[in-house]
Amino acid sequence: MKKLIFLLLVFVLSISVNIVCAEPVSISSQAYICNDTGVVNVIFTGTNDGSLSGELVVYRVSDSSIMQRIKVEDMFHPPDTKLSLEFVDLNDDGYMDMIFWNSRTGTAGAAYAGDVFLWIPKLKRFVQSQTLSQDGEISKSKRKGCVIVETKCSSTSWWTREICFNQATGRWKVVSDNNCPEQLP
Repeated sequence: MKKLIFLLLVFVLSISVNIVCAEPVSISSQAYICNDTGVVNVIFTGTNDGSLSGELVVYRVSDSSIMQRIKVEDMFHPPDTKLSLEFVDLNDDGYMDMIFWNSRTGTAGAAYAGDVFLWIPKLKRFVQSQTLSQDGEISKSKRKGCVIVETKCSSTSWWTREICFNQATGRWKVVSDNNCPEQLP
């Protein structure tokens, strides 16, 4: 009986230590998505104990209704990694897409990465892009419907790709890739 009580006490203490160590995190941002949706407010709430987990909640500002909940889990999140929401029309379809900057990528560790969510007008919701999420630093290209993705591959080199969105197929395609110089034969 004493052994059972001791094990129960150890279990309760280990749970309370985890709760105390997990730091609460909260950020929010607003963006105008399109005429039929209007302005949305996106709020992330969660915890960070070296691994970030929580939820992105998308609210319609006009009536405060919840449009969508997006679970965010198990991401490596060092304390000095920026955590922010950015809205930009990545695929040039006329609708704002969302980048949740939440981790780092690359072998040299200096490139930021995030989860990328494209606004899908037919669904009236954000859908995560498997192609762009957690791939590197993303910026708009000079080409319509294209982005530049950069990942640090050494202390002096960047891996740069240009990826373009095909509106007809709804898919991303790599159109240029410089590879990492250290990896070239």
